[in-house]
Amino acid sequence: MAAKESRSPAAGGDSGKSEMMQRFKERPVLFIGSFAILVLIVIAFVVMPAIVPGAAHEIDLTFGTYNKTPIRFVQNGYFHQAQMQYAQMFQLSPDDPSYMEAFHWIWRMAFEDTVIYTGMLEEMPQAGFTAPEAIVDREVAALPRFQENGRFSVARYRAMDNNSRMNLWRQVQESVAINYFLQDTSGLKISSREAPFVASMSSPRRSFDLVSFPMSSYPESEVISFAMANPGLFSQIHLSVITIYSSEREARQIHEAVRSGAMTFEEAAMGNSQDFYATRAGDMGMRSAYELRWEVSDEQERERIINLPQGDVSNLVRTPNNGWAFFRANQAAMPMDLNDDYQRNQVLFYIMDNMRGRVEDWLLGEGQTFFTQARAPGFCEGAE
Repeated sequence: MAAKESRSPAAGGDSGKSEMMQRFKERPVLFIGSFAILVLIVIAFVVMPAIVPGAAHEIDLTFGTYNKTPIRFVQNGYFHQAQMQYAQMFQLSPDDPSYMEAFHWIWRMAFEDTVIYTGMLEEMPQAGFTAPEAIVDREVAALPRFQENGRFSVARYRAMDNNSRMNLWRQVQESVAINYFLQDTSGLKISSREAPFVASMSSPRRSFDLVSFPMSSYPESEVISFAMANPGLFSQIHLSVITIYSSEREARQIHEAVRSGAMTFEEAAMGNSQDFYATRAGDMGMRSAYELRWEVSDEQERERIINLPQGDVSNLVRTPNNGWAFFRANQAAMPMDLNDDYQRNQVLFYIMDNMRGRVEDWLLGEGQTFFTQARAPGFCEGAE
């Protein structure tokens, strides 16, 4: 009874949990990547500073490099500020169906902005420009935070600690350099020879032809061919599951009770299971066989579960997230229906997420074929 009561207050959030699981199943790589970023940020800027003051500065959140310069996510740095601006612009809610994808793009745009910002900062010293200290001092003194009665307040300025003042000064120095970079590049004089040069590029003697083979051109025939060559991945299974995280001993007791008939699978799922399917009596719904890998990492155990006869209960297996689970086959596995649009799309998603190289190899082959065909008669003839 205690276990039931502890879960009842969360019943209203079951639909939210199911929706999150659906997002995870549809875009697992995107979901896991976005979630990992969120966890790192929470650890770096919330958990660690609460435990060890200043620890956030010791955690290296490097997302890439520009010309060997690390692109780091540092609190109050440019990357951090860009990410916050984009997040404020989108104002996403976790209930939004596109939340995880938008979350990913917010970070992507902030990262790309930081790369461009870093590139501009590197260009200025190479051009021999260093922001004059007097100009930087003047810009700092003009900041609204230091104004009082319309004038610069020394008291407000000295109220900041030395590290904060130094970081602010460096940010303003970078801002001055960036502004000069933008002024210089946007204000360049145009050569009198530029217009004739551009015009000459349109002449028949200076033409450029291009053929594109995008990922979206991967044909359905290749998708069907892959599905037919790997029927085991896409057979349709309908399972129910009971998952226990508390202990292996408790999991074995519940497993034995279900197998002996002391309680039904549905009773055990609703009363004892500790996963997202508990309120549905353990029912996982119809899915492709390959999707079971998220619940069962052992390939042999996974095959046994997929091939269970209708009504049979599986052995107790270890889950990837340190739990214990067992399954019941609500019906025997069925072969994939290639006439079903949804199931064909599942195959395409699988290929794009797990076998992207297969698609790229096919596109390269198409490009080589086109090159060979167009080489002798000409580009236009080859395109036809």
